Amino acid sequence: SGLPGNFGMQNHAIIMHAVSDLRVKSPQINNANKYALLVTGAKRPIIDGVSSYRSDSSDLFGNSDTVLILGPCRNGIASNTRAQAGDNIIGMGTADFADYVAHFPIHGDLTIDDFYVNGVIGEDTDQEPVRLYGAASGWLRRIKIENIQGTYNSTTNAAVSIITDNSTSATLMVDSSATNIDGLEIISPDAKRSDGTMSFAVSFSGNGTRRNVKIRKLRPRLAGDPSFKGTVWMA
Repeated sequence: SGLPGNFGMQNHAIIMHAVSDLRVKSPQINNANKYALLVTGAKRPIIDGVSSYRSDSSDLFGNSDTVLILGPCRNGIASNTRAQAGDNIIGMGTADFADYVAHFPIHGDLTIDDFYVNGVIGEDTDQEPVRLYGAASGWLRRIKIENIQGTYNSTTNAAVSIITDNSTSATLMVDSSATNIDGLEIISPDAKRSDGTMSFAVSFSGNGTRRNVKIRKLRPRLAGDPSFKGTVWMA
């Protein structure tokens, strides 16, 4: 259980790199050491029905995403993803650890264009069901995220989170100083904390340009409690 040294780099269950018209249909990938499915350098990928679980809940901490979409990538769909992930269920980024994959195009254009994420169900997943993060040299453009449901860890603050990765391990990241977004639509982000405490539907933090952002069909999270957090948080 857990990760081997140096963050388990290159220990993903499945890597799809430099592909066009990729189709992934309904795999169940349990106990992946890092990403269950990494897709990078892809055109027109369709990823449907991926599920992932941990046989031991202690494995949740420190393991990684169920599906990671890493730029460059364009014109893709990820739908109906259900997981008890060790990190995010769907991660989408334009920066990552340089040696996660041998071909990583250091300081290249890792932009993700025209991607639709629909149907994400968390089963007490360890981090946000959906996370977007980026690099100063890449953009997330025309991204649509819809129908985020289920539960996530009570220490995590949002169903959908847009961040700049400035964690301790970010010193190993390629160009991770900003997350630049031009065109983001988030619809029905209804996942919540597993312990029932209040959380954000969407949160924004870190550096970068964020423009043309729309958030629709928010479920009010009312509580007569001073710890109540608003539906959308920006820092």
